Amino acid sequence: MKGVDNKYISNAIDELVGFLGIKENIPAETVFSPLHNGNTKECIEKIANQLGLPIKVKLIIGESFESRDLVTTNDAGQATEGITAQVSIPDGLPFYGTSAMQSFPIQVQVGGNCRRYPHTFVAIMAHELSHIVLHSLWHREKNNEIYTDLAAMLLGFAVVMRMGRYAVETTQIGV
Repeated sequence: MKGVDNKYISNAIDELVGFLGIKENIPAETVFSPLHNGNTKECIEKIANQLGLPIKVKLIIGESFESRDLVTTNDAGQATEGITAQVSIPDGLPFYGTSAMQSFPIQVQVGGNCRRYPHTFVAIMAHELSHIVLHSLWHREKNNEIYTDLAAMLLGFAVVMRMGRYAVETTQIGV
């Protein structure tokens, strides 16, 4: 990503700490245990609660994502690479911390294979719901993927995200 270096990340962290504060890391087993017991809904509720979001999340399993900002898209606006999950930011999203946020419906779509990897699923959900945090606070970088990852980490998901994310380098030969 062009323009992203240690100074950029350091400045982003400083800004977000001033904006959000820092929460202790949630014990990983707190969010993984419900998944191991087949209770995806409880896992998502624990993630949302850690982020201070008393929302109601509707999880959709699918493969067709729409984006014009983050990845390459086809003529129909559907992602052709790179998206594993996407949160829909609804019009009229209440301001963070208000009573209107209670049970407010939020829709998150994840790729079909996402739930097979519990650590990745939790990291992805923390990231997607952190978009809701930043949007509900009208943060100027609410659409910035780096700020969103950092927000999730600062709000208690640093360990979980480290467990669920790793870099893979691939080389493609031919078409």
